[in-house]
Amino acid sequence: MVSASFVSETMSSMEDEKYPEKGTCILVVAAQENVRKILQEATIMAGYQCVVAASGLEVLDQLSENSIDIVITDIKMPLMDGLELTTQILDRFDANVIVMAGFTDNYTFEEIITRGASELILKPVYIPELYMRIRRVLRETTLLRERNSAMQKLRDSERRYQAMSITDGLTKLFNSRQFYNVFHTEIERSRRYDHPLTILMLDNDDFKKYNDTYGHFEGDKVLIRFAEIIQNCFASERFGLPLWGRGVCSDPARYNWRTGCDCSRARPDSITKRGFCARLRRKHPSHR
Repeated sequence: MVSASFVSETMSSMEDEKYPEKGTCILVVAAQENVRKILQEATIMAGYQCVVAASGLEVLDQLSENSIDIVITDIKMPLMDGLELTTQILDRFDANVIVMAGFTDNYTFEEIITRGASELILKPVYIPELYMRIRRVLRETTLLRERNSAMQKLRDSERRYQAMSITDGLTKLFNSRQFYNVFHTEIERSRRYDHPLTILMLDNDDFKKYNDTYGHFEGDKVLIRFAEIIQNCFASERFGLPLWGRGVCSDPARYNWRTGCDCSRARPDSITKRGFCARLRRKHPSHR
């Protein structure tokens, strides 16, 4: 049974209190109608939204259709007891579970918490204690989400700074530091497997003349466009690396190591002088 005598006196002492969790939705599930009614009235008077269910199956249906923050469930119910319901909720939904159990129920606190319940409250339910446990669960959930968000931001920041440390800011290709790291690795790989290592060197002809004629801003556009073409010509696993802002070095041998020189002889049209100029004109038609 639930101690309904505490509801009115508890509410009168809580009228002036502020609850930041008032948007919280609570689902009360119990086989006894009077228990559902009293708990629903108590949670609504505390400022929470509340819906009820008479069985575990009804709970699963409501969780599929509505956003529920906390499920308060009796441990003894027909068809599906509170522990089995707790397991299914945690497997399928993002909701916390508070289990109600009596002194005579053959369940231990350890067993209930091990199954995933956030809290255990003993019957008859003392309403102020129920409020306290609801607020504690909501507070812990908020802290957990804030911690997970902070950890994700930290991981994103680490990945971003790591990428910045090995990437050229203008062309977004790997910088010389990463080139030497990869180069040493590829040399060791070549020695280990006894296959040739091919280095393809590319250079922008007359880049200085173009840069002096149109200015550094337009020269940067050429480097950026040149880097884009390099990235499009080679698979993402190959390494395109700008060296000293002029040349670009790529290692195509990993894909054709038996005849590595064939990669440079093939010279895709997009990176030959004619192909590159055509692509550059499409990007900047005013510059001939």
